[in-house]
Parts: sequence; structure tokens; C-alpha cells
Amino acid sequence: MSILNAASELFSAHDGAEHEDDDAVLVRLIAAGAGIAATWLANAAIKHIWQHTTGQHAPKNANDPALAIGHAVAFAALSGAVAVLAKRIATHGATSVLHALTGHGHGQAAPAAEVHTEDTFLNE
Repeated sequence: MSILNAASELFSAHDGAEHEDDDAVLVRLIAAGAGIAATWLANAAIKHIWQHTTGQHAPKNANDPALAIGHAVAFAALSGAVAVLAKRIATHGATSVLHALTGHGHGQAAPAAEVHTEDTFLNE
């Protein structure tokens, strides 16, 4: 799933109400921004780490038959680890921003909007 598809899905999700309150819209905007930033940073980090470690450009497709199986496994492990870390950092950052702006988050009840997240990293 691409970043734009994920953002579109995020904004098109409805909780049944015709008009969402301002906090619900704010939650979606913060989550979308954090997700897009985290995806971009994760991809950049993976490329940098792979290049620094192997001396080669990061593979564009881990299923490429020309890619050695050991490299495919290593790239999958690196990609998964960075994606999980980026998602955790983005979630924490979005929660911190939401808390600073509205007082919600950090253990308090979230606004009424239901935010659906998916792993969108490296699925472009």
C-alpha cells in the first residue's frame, strides 16, 4: 500500500457521524503526518544502513531472483525492524503532539475518532 493510499484510507474512515468534531479531525491529521514522515524516514534509514553495511545499493525488490538468499533475508529483517521502530516513534510523536495541543493522549481518553493504522512501510 502506498503512502497516498494509506493517507486516503485514513481520511475516508468514518465513525458514523455526519460531522466529526475538531479533535477527531486533528487526530487524523496528526496521525497522517506522523505516518508519512515515519515512512519517509524509515525508507531513508534502510537505504543508508544497507549501503553502509554492505557497500551496495539497497535492493528495490527483495523477491529479485538475482538477489542472494542471505541478502534477501537480511534485507527483510532490517526492513521489518526499522518499520516497527518507525511506527512506534511516529505513534509516540503523534500522541505527544496531540497531548500538547488538546490535552488528550498519554493515558487519557482519546477523542471520538477511530484511527485505523496499517503497516505501510516499504509496501510501495
